[in-house]
Amino acid sequence: MEMLENLVHLTIYSKMLIKFPAGILPKLCNLYSLRLNWGSETSRETVQEAARSSDRLDTFVGYFSKLDDFNTYVKSSDGQSSKNFHFQVSTVYNGSVANARFYSFLRIGEVNKSVCFYRCKICEREDVTSLNDVLSKEQGLVNAGKFSHLKALWFSYCPNLQKLFSLQLLPALQNLEFLVVRSCKRIEEIVEVNDEETQKELGTSAITITLPRLKKLWLSFLPELKSVCSDNAVLICISLQEIQITPSCPKLKRLSLRLPLLDNGQPSPPPALDVIKIMKELWESSALVLNPYCQFEQS
Repeated sequence: MEMLENLVHLTIYSKMLIKFPAGILPKLCNLYSLRLNWGSETSRETVQEAARSSDRLDTFVGYFSKLDDFNTYVKSSDGQSSKNFHFQVSTVYNGSVANARFYSFLRIGEVNKSVCFYRCKICEREDVTSLNDVLSKEQGLVNAGKFSHLKALWFSYCPNLQKLFSLQLLPALQNLEFLVVRSCKRIEEIVEVNDEETQKELGTSAITITLPRLKKLWLSFLPELKSVCSDNAVLICISLQEIQITPSCPKLKRLSLRLPLLDNGQPSPPPALDVIKIMKELWESSALVLNPYCQFEQS
């Protein structure tokens, strides 16, 4: 395979693949698009080679069976990436249902930079309980801003996910456009703002959570979800186009969404807002200005 110097497109995607060998990708100097499932026993060297080659690719679709491999890729990329990338991290075979749902979402949204975490028991010692466990400071991801260009995040069937991310991760998510969390049975909060580190920094001050480019927020089948963020915080999303919250989030009581203000001080809808699909009992009376955009779901 390493002799195919003129190869432009390479797809190696099989649930039977155990590992992809080192020494091949650096020799495919004309490669334009790559879709690769590394396998459960792929060497660290192979993942590093893929990361260092990514900046010359137009499109890279990668499947990781271990969180360590994903973090190795991110660290080794040194802030560079292909023009388009879609990564999925999961210990189960990444085909059929999981990918069909994920990529139909991407086609609708025309997202070109995304990461999906599916059935995320992806470490031997512990599950992922927060996005902080993935985009950890110890891995250098946040400090280096290596994923600040990320546009889409999808979490599905992650059984121990409890808080999606903390305020410390906000700088790495400022270009996020699509956020989907579904079928994570233990998640209680999307943005954690009451952690000890945040309390020391902000004291009793009101907390503003800004995701300036977020367009779509989808929350479904989250039986323990109680809030998007805590009572002393508000969420500002000036680019918001769509909110979907299904009736299968029975404990969710508030969205904590702060609306833009007109010159007269009255709240107004985000300028790009198209639709809000939500339970009628969740809808706050203070948000009457948004009622024309609402499609109320049955509980």
